[in-house]
Amino acid sequence: MEGVLAVLGRNLEVLSKHETDDFDNVIRKHTEKYIRNDYKTASLFELSEMLNQSESSLSRQIKRIFGCTFKELLLESRFERAKVLLGQTNLPISDIAEAVGYENTSFFYRRFRSIYGISPKEYRKST
Repeated sequence: MEGVLAVLGRNLEVLSKHETDDFDNVIRKHTEKYIRNDYKTASLFELSEMLNQSESSLSRQIKRIFGCTFKELLLESRFERAKVLLGQTNLPISDIAEAVGYENTSFFYRRFRSIYGISPKEYRKST
């Protein structure tokens, strides 16, 4: 009987680790897909509702899985999309700012410059 309990104990540890890995993969895939598709309006609250998790718990899980916060992931996605739009379209920068979720164009300019070291206009010229 002790042998059976020892085997069950080891198997439970393996299953627990496997379930955690699977759940991490679910969180990773849903977070990536959600941000990729809804970067303009995405929110941690909405994602937590979709995944039936509390915001605080999901926030900690995202930080552990990705190594950065939800907000940082969202910011990166928005500005990567902005770079694509700047390089591949002639849309006014104000329209691009709005398209990636920024209503305030001057704030978009400041954030872009702080991230890339050049203005959106300079970036467009360099591509």
